Amino acid sequence: NLGASFAGKDGFLDRSLEMVAAGLEKDFIDQTLETDIDELGKRHNKMINIVRTMGSYCPMFGMLGTIIGVILVLKDVSSIDTIISGMSLALLTTLYGLFFSSVIFIPLTNKLKSLSNDEKLSKEIIREGILLVMDKEIPLKVEKYLTSYVTSSEKGKFSKG
Repeated sequence: NLGASFAGKDGFLDRSLEMVAAGLEKDFIDQTLETDIDELGKRHNKMINIVRTMGSYCPMFGMLGTIIGVILVLKDVSSIDTIISGMSLALLTTLYGLFFSSVIFIPLTNKLKSLSNDEKLSKEIIREGILLVMDKEIPLKVEKYLTSYVTSSEKGKFSKG
């Protein structure tokens, strides 16, 4: 159901409609909804920054392992077993650091940003729609204005039929 996914699971649309039904002033509703969207962005940015920071530390931990591996190699260069185990530790930790950073954390950060932007856009569309309805705009004008927020490929989802 597009309406349910569009409104989000947090009840943003329901809260918006409740304020309209309660007869609250348009400016108050607008400010409240805008604050809700801004706070959502702040919460999302905190999580995105945590994930980004985790990803930035991965290569550093990989390099730390590399240094430890090289120290093990230099500690006893006469034993081939020590050289092999030290070099394997050095290379393996570098690999893990790069893997976690570039395969897990960077894509996860980008996905979180994308999801956050999508959710903020959905809420912005709801906010604009609520304000237009409060201004008693004709439905066709509301529809055309709100669909201008989405790409042409997404507009097909909203067409009737």
